[in-house]
Amino acid sequence: MEIWWPCHIKKQINITSLYTAFIQQYDSDFNFVGETHNFWEVACVLEGTVCVASDSNIFSVTAGHAIVHRPMTFHRLWAGDGDPPKLAIVSFDAEINTDITDCVYELDEAGTNEII
Repeated sequence: MEIWWPCHIKKQINITSLYTAFIQQYDSDFNFVGETHNFWEVACVLEGTVCVASDSNIFSVTAGHAIVHRPMTFHRLWAGDGDPPKLAIVSFDAEINTDITDCVYELDEAGTNEII
């Protein structure tokens, strides 16, 4: 007789509402002055480079990378050097049981292709 033992998986992210989901090509002089809102936001760089200020941190985010902003975090974006940036931005409500903010995430090719 075989005995199967469960491996319980804790749900880390549960998206409950979607606010926006769009892809936008920006000019090379793009400069968004910033905002704060009560929901999560992920900005994925598809082309070019974007500089991001998130609270007191500043990041340079290149194509194939993403940054996550938690609710009530002031954040602003502007075009970096080089090609005009193209971004995919998704904002949402979520229950998140892990720390996923204040760093830049690398997207693999499959993840980038899922976005576009």
